[in-house]
Amino acid sequence: MKITIIGYGNLGYSLANALHKHNLLNAVAVKKITDNENLPFITNINSLSQNSDLYIFAIQDQAVKQIIDSHKSIFKDKTLIHCSGSLPSTIFSDVTKNYGVFYPLHSFVKGRQADFSEIPIFITASNNKTENQLITLAEELGSNYKIISDEEREYLHLSAVFAHNFTNHLLTISQFIAQQYNIDFNDIIKLLKPYFEKILQGMPPAKLQTGPAKRNDRPILEKHIKMLEDNKDWQNIYRFVSESIRKTYNSDNENKQEL
Repeated sequence: MKITIIGYGNLGYSLANALHKHNLLNAVAVKKITDNENLPFITNINSLSQNSDLYIFAIQDQAVKQIIDSHKSIFKDKTLIHCSGSLPSTIFSDVTKNYGVFYPLHSFVKGRQADFSEIPIFITASNNKTENQLITLAEELGSNYKIISDEEREYLHLSAVFAHNFTNHLLTISQFIAQQYNIDFNDIIKLLKPYFEKILQGMPPAKLQTGPAKRNDRPILEKHIKMLEDNKDWQNIYRFVSESIRKTYNSDNENKQEL
């Protein structure tokens, strides 16, 4: 199997280098070459090889349709794949009958090679031929895979945004507050470690919720909101999330040890 990658951002970097390692990479299409990797780069999309088995779009969602619409003759009847969590696979349906999605559930960083054997791959395909090609690709990379629909993948992506992106932003705010008041952020990390160990052991997050919002401790909630009055964005986040927690657990009167 030979594969062409369109794009060389965070995902494209790891995917292209992994494919190159497994002797599966035909070409990487980029706007300009800025890296020193020994990869088969091309800067003109009109020069794409016509003998690739898969053309994988590892670019931003809005750019996929733009490239397809402006280069329909190049991609017509090819097997076209994107890697987006939220873009429907049918975006390619006007160009080819062979299309699908190869969605790795991972946060990629350019310059840091991801280990695909540790990354679950979620596959959507328009037909059995394309599905089998994507399964073969996942197996070549040593990845575990699941077959899901476009709708399932969209909700998977939404769930991942809450779990990963939102959590990371809240931790960023926590670190800013700690630094501002000369608090060692490592002490916060020590608080998180046993929590994530329990999550990894399979305990539902709902069973681990603690804190003033959970127990509806209004004096502490109001005190924290006042402490954040110099940053209205953080204050609004605290207020909104606390209210969501309070509503979720309003009928939970279990007497648990809390923070």
